[in-house]
Amino acid sequence: LGLYVGFSALMTRNLVYMMSKFLVFDFFTDIVLRVFGRLPTNNFLLGVLSTIKGMIAGVFSVCVSHPPDAILTRMNQDAKSLGLVTAIQSIWETKGIAGFYAG
Repeated sequence: LGLYVGFSALMTRNLVYMMSKFLVFDFFTDIVLRVFGRLPTNNFLLGVLSTIKGMIAGVFSVCVSHPPDAILTRMNQDAKSLGLVTAIQSIWETKGIAGFYAG
């Protein structure tokens, strides 16, 4: 049973991170298509554009997935194995919203 402690928070964190990263990347691809009408054909410009879109998507994804990561960390730090809701309450009561982005 100890192996699965925090599994729900881990899956939530991973799903939120990956979904937000792909969605934001595709969102910026759509913006580029609306503004320019097409993607660049030059490999260098295409690489620069993909890098910029990836950086924006990565930063957004980290901001969105950090709270589930903080919850998972809190669940694993406690000797009595906090549940998901109890870990969220513990972080909120001790540190407020900043607790979800600490560390």
